[in-house]
Amino acid sequence: MIKPSKRSSKKSILTLASKELKKSNILMDRERTRAFGTKLSAEIIDDIRSRNNKTIEHLGLAHLAAKKQFARGAGEFDDLLQEARLGLLLAIDNFEPGLGYRISSYAMARARGQILHFRRDRLNTIRIPWRLKDLYSRGMRIQESLLQQGKTKLRDDELARILGVSHNRWKESIYANWQTNTISLNLKAKLHNDYCHETSESLLDQISITKPSEDDLQLIWLKSALKRLKSNQRRWLKLFYFENNSIKEIAIKEKMNESVIRREIKSTLNKLKSLAKSHQNEINNPE
Repeated sequence: MIKPSKRSSKKSILTLASKELKKSNILMDRERTRAFGTKLSAEIIDDIRSRNNKTIEHLGLAHLAAKKQFARGAGEFDDLLQEARLGLLLAIDNFEPGLGYRISSYAMARARGQILHFRRDRLNTIRIPWRLKDLYSRGMRIQESLLQQGKTKLRDDELARILGVSHNRWKESIYANWQTNTISLNLKAKLHNDYCHETSESLLDQISITKPSEDDLQLIWLKSALKRLKSNQRRWLKLFYFENNSIKEIAIKEKMNESVIRREIKSTLNKLKSLAKSHQNEINNPE
């Protein structure tokens, strides 16, 4: 039997001591990290609670900003109020008391700015690049300033030169702004002839309904697919999708339970989808 030397036994003892020391250091680091995380979480919770209290305290500023902007421009009041509250939160987060300003002044400016950014970027259904909107706004301010001074408006090429853009770029901003202007289809239409006058018809009444072509392949397929359904299934689809009857109204007319009508309409629609998928596969993979 070979006895271990004193040197090897001493080395093994040092190795074990080193491992134990590393384990203790890791445990201490974990405890420190856990303690730091607990302390940091408590500080974050305190900061959030403080910010929420300040927000509630100055919530009236958001209502005031939304009310003023609601009277001056487009947008629903609820949307403007939501944006004003977001601006108020940002103001409270970034407010620096050491600058000597009151928080109410800063918060009102941020709430108003948030509403204006909302109108510029997200309010309109048709969204255009904000640079074009900003360019158009700057051009219109110049034109309005000239009119207030009693001067005539600038031509497009002159205005583009003052703005530092090309003539085409300025025309793009004009066209982009024109796209955002919407009108109601219920307005009375005007006849543009020698004597411009309003008609009794609205713009919606004058929109011609495009009739489907006789050789419309999709329409031909749909008609053939509907013929493969039962008569009551076709009737329920017509009542629900074409005549805008509710499930309850159909159930009353058919003297059936609402859940049955709902289930049958869904089943019929799924059948049509399956037929359409099969038809598409036949087109894509002809034999």
